Amino acid sequence: MGKVTESEITSAAFRVLRARFKLGLFDDPSLNPYSSISPSFIGCSEHQQLALETARQSIVLLKNSHNILPVDRKKIRSIAVLGINAATCEFGDYSGTSVNDPVSPLQGIINKAGKGIKIKTLPWKSNAISEGKTPDVKIVDLYAEEKQLARKSDVAIVVLGVNKTIEMEGRDRSSIDLPADQQQFIKEIYKANPRTIVVLIAGSSLAINWIDENVPAIVNAWYPGEQGGNAIAEVLFGDYNPAGRLPLTYYKSTEDLPAFNDYDVFNGRTYMYFDKKPLYAFGFGLSYTDFNYSNIRVDKPSVFKSDTVTVSVDVKNTGLFDGDEVVQLYLRQKEASVKMPVRQLKAFKRISIRKGEIQTVSFRLGKNDLSYWNNQNEFVLDATEYNVQVGSSSDDIRQEIWFKVTEQTR
Repeated sequence: MGKVTESEITSAAFRVLRARFKLGLFDDPSLNPYSSISPSFIGCSEHQQLALETARQSIVLLKNSHNILPVDRKKIRSIAVLGINAATCEFGDYSGTSVNDPVSPLQGIINKAGKGIKIKTLPWKSNAISEGKTPDVKIVDLYAEEKQLARKSDVAIVVLGVNKTIEMEGRDRSSIDLPADQQQFIKEIYKANPRTIVVLIAGSSLAINWIDENVPAIVNAWYPGEQGGNAIAEVLFGDYNPAGRLPLTYYKSTEDLPAFNDYDVFNGRTYMYFDKKPLYAFGFGLSYTDFNYSNIRVDKPSVFKSDTVTVSVDVKNTGLFDGDEVVQLYLRQKEASVKMPVRQLKAFKRISIRKGEIQTVSFRLGKNDLSYWNNQNEFVLDATEYNVQVGSSSDDIRQEIWFKVTEQTR
């Protein structure tokens, strides 16, 4: 009792009601512009295009050894598409029912491959052995048909992950690993064809350590929506250069994390306080091209508390493809009255850069960006030095610079 003030409740209620007023829920229906939109407009071509673009921009390329991606249509004649999520369209919790027929990864690959490439597949079946099974049963060859199909194909694309039977509200995962049968499956397919690409369909992070160590290419598509299959195929064939970034950390094991009921963020949680090597860091994501960062600068090396400071950096596309880069700005405070993050994301910009082009990216930092909540629940700004770190992810800092905040205010 007494932990929430009346003004805080009023502020929260205001934000909820403001959204409802903007939606016109308290207006005469005849005056509400949303009322004039026909239900037949839902799922129109514009909506399908938006769904496709949303899926494209969210896809994260996690690994691409030996440039196995993008798949070269001129050199490939056959592709095996396998895995539990290959022929299904998995939607996350709270997803509505799609008006249009959703596109599976398999269908998307068929749509984009072209006539010169044969797409081969087999329906998913789990051959995982669980305890209590008859001990005298001997498995001669797990996934024999799937391995034969992969072996005879130029490339194997294996679509793995989870679904609402494993993760949703009220159904927490007991492990961050892939289910055992999927782990077994990918090992068998990789042995049959080392030119294997893994596509992940999941709404959360996965400890895919073996896959990362062995499989040459990994694409994380999340739950990509009704046009997900087409977006995945565009990335696989290079029609779209991926630039999605991880909004969370991929840990190697639950042993790297505190107990589930330990909610203290300071205790090694999130990229801000995690002091071990993650599988994939917060903000991570690869591209089919390369970017170089240079010439970081601030407009003022010393500012008053009421001032703003502008940070600029030059980014050049040094690779062979046009592409997007997500430039991320992290901040680290030299001194503070409380424990502060190792680094904290304060701003980011997604920019499109043609090959060979240079763009200058600028960020403006003000009082709110530099302040923090102290133990007395006060939003304070310290007069100290601040380290600005700019890069491609939280563990890939390319440029950094310092500036100072002084006590005087205007």
